[in-house]
Amino acid sequence: MEQAKFLPGHLSPIYPLINLCFLLFSVLARESFGVDDPYFQACSVPDTCGDGQNISYPFYIPGNRKPYCGYPGFELSCNNNSQPTINISNTAYIVQKIFYRNQTLRVSNSAFSNTTIDCIPLTRNVSLPGVRFDLAPNQTRLFLLYNCNSSLLEHPSEFYRGCYEEKETRSVLALSEGDPKLRNASQACRSAVVAPVESYGANGDEIRGLLRRGFLLKWKATSCSICEQSGGFCGFNATTYNFRCLCPDRPHVWHCRPENSGYESCPPGNCGTGPNISYPFYVFGTGEDNCGLPGFGIGCNQSKPIYETSTGQYVIRDIFYENQTFRLVNGEFADGSCFARLHNFTFDRSSLQFTRNHADLLFFYHCNASFSIGYEKSVVACASNATLRSFVVLVNDVRHFNESTSDCEAFVAAPVELEGGYCNQTIGNVDYRKLLKNGFTLEWSGFDCVACQRSGGRCGYEKGDNVCYCHDRIHHSSCHEAPKLVHTRGIARFLEDVKKLRKTSNPSTFQSFLFSPIALQARETCNLQRIQSGTTPASRQRYKVQGQNPFTLKQPVF
Repeated sequence: MEQAKFLPGHLSPIYPLINLCFLLFSVLARESFGVDDPYFQACSVPDTCGDGQNISYPFYIPGNRKPYCGYPGFELSCNNNSQPTINISNTAYIVQKIFYRNQTLRVSNSAFSNTTIDCIPLTRNVSLPGVRFDLAPNQTRLFLLYNCNSSLLEHPSEFYRGCYEEKETRSVLALSEGDPKLRNASQACRSAVVAPVESYGANGDEIRGLLRRGFLLKWKATSCSICEQSGGFCGFNATTYNFRCLCPDRPHVWHCRPENSGYESCPPGNCGTGPNISYPFYVFGTGEDNCGLPGFGIGCNQSKPIYETSTGQYVIRDIFYENQTFRLVNGEFADGSCFARLHNFTFDRSSLQFTRNHADLLFFYHCNASFSIGYEKSVVACASNATLRSFVVLVNDVRHFNESTSDCEAFVAAPVELEGGYCNQTIGNVDYRKLLKNGFTLEWSGFDCVACQRSGGRCGYEKGDNVCYCHDRIHHSSCHEAPKLVHTRGIARFLEDVKKLRKTSNPSTFQSFLFSPIALQARETCNLQRIQSGTTPASRQRYKVQGQNPFTLKQPVF
C-alpha cells in the first residue's frame, strides 16, 4: 500500500481517521470562508418600487431594507403609481431618476404630476435640508406668487390660472429669481412659494411642463465608489454615525481589503498635531476599522484628532497608552471665552469610564427669578440677559443629581477633571472656564497590546476578538506564539501545509509534521467532535474509554 512509504504498517488503521479529520477541517474552513457577512447579504440586492429604478445606498425604503443599507435622511417611500417618493418640506416629491455616478437625483412635486389639468396648484416652499441636499448647478428658482393686486402690476396678462376658485389662489404669477419684475410683484402679492426648475419658460404651458419635469438635487452622503470598486456595498453605522463598507467578511471603514493585509493596513496614524494614534484607536480614512476597537475611530479636522459622539465633537489632547487613558476637550469651546451653550456628553460606558478625578459642571440656561438649587452656583454672565439668567454648578457626578430644573429653559452637564478630586471644592473656588478648556479624561479597558507590539506586530480586531497582525499572518496576542487551530485561519493554514508536505519526496518530513503537536491537536479536536456527535451507537460504545480520550495519539519512537 502507498501509505507504507510514510508510516510503519501498525499505524495504517489510523489513516481513515486522519482522512476523515482532513475532510472535516476542509468543510469547516470552506463554510467559514464561504458564508457572507449578514450585513453584506442584507444590502446586496437593490430595492425598487416597481418603476424599474434600482434603489440603493444612500437611499433605502424603510420596511423593505434595513436602515444600515442607507444613510439617515435618505428614506424613500412608494406611491400608488409604484414610483419612489422623498419627503421634502413635508411634501411628497416623486423621484424620477437617480444618477448614482454624480450623486444627483431628479425630483418633482407630486402636486404638479397630473398631466390632465392645465392649472397651477397651490404648494409649499421648498426648504432643502442643507446637511443632505443642495440644488444642483444650473437650476432656477421659480417664484409662484398668489393673492396679487393686478392693478399694481404692469403686465397682468402674465397671470396663470390656479387650480382653486378661492380669490387668493384663483390666479398665479410665475417669475424667475432673475426677473426684474420680481421686486415690484412681491410687493403687490401677499404670498409667494419658491419652486425650483431647470430653466425658465415664457408661457403657461412651458411653466407647467417645467414644474412637472422637476429639478436636480445633489446629495452630500459619502461617495460609494471606492467601496463598490472593492467588491462591497455601502452602508451606515447608526451607533458610531459613520459610513461603512459592507464586505463579505465584515463591515470595513472605506473598502474591502485583501485577506491577511492587516499588518500593512494598520500603521500608526497622526492628524498633523496631537498624539500618535494606534490601537485601540484608528484614523478614519487612513486605515481600516480592524486596526482598532469598535467605537474608537478618530477623525481629523484642521490637523486635530477628533473623537465624535452622537452629541458633538471633542478634540483629543493626549493619549496615554501606558495607563489606557485619553484626554478630551469640547471641540466647540476649546479656544472660546464664553461657554454660552454647551451640550451633554454621552459615550459607551461599557468600554469607557471616567477617571477618579472626574466631576461635572451643570449649566442651567435662561432661568426665571424663582430658580433655586441646593448647591452653590455662579452666574454665567455671557449667557444671561436682563430677565433670564444662566448659572453653573459643580457636582461630583450628574447621575446623582436629582433636583428640579423646570425653572430653566435648558440644562446641560459637562464633564471636567479636578486635581485632587471633588472633596471640598465648589464652584466658588474653581475657575470653570479653565476646567472646561483643560477637558476631562476617559479610561478604556480591554486587550493589552504590549506583547504584540514588542514582538513586532500591530494590534487589531477581527470578528469580535483581539488579534496581533504580524508579517507572516495573524496571531492571537504575539508574533512569537504558536498558531491557535481553533481559529479558522489556523485550520486553513494547517490544511495548506498538509497539501504542500504531501507533495514532498521526503517521507520523514511529512511523518514528522503529521505527529507534531499542531497536527496532533487538530486531530484530537476532530476526534472529540466525532465522539460528541457520534457516528453510530456501536461506534460510540466501542470508543468509550473511562477517564481518557481514546483517539489521543502519542508520538511514536522510530
